[in-house]
Amino acid sequence: MSSRSPVGKLPVPLTLGVINATATASVVRSLVATRGRNTSTAPATAKTGARISVSAPPQRPAARHRGDEDVP
Repeated sequence: MSSRSPVGKLPVPLTLGVINATATASVVRSLVATRGRNTSTAPATAKTGARISVSAPPQRPAARHRGDEDVP
């Protein structure tokens, strides 16, 4: 089994090895770049500005006057 490329046929283990090496190098580089940073104490919203709501959905206000009841 082999892959086609502009260079010719490349063995699958070689291509998978290149992919694996690239992914490993990327992870290692990221870990080295963030070494010493304490990110566990900062909430995710501080970095991205995203807000994640885990509270209950808002409730509809109660009817104030007779005849004001919600009608579907």
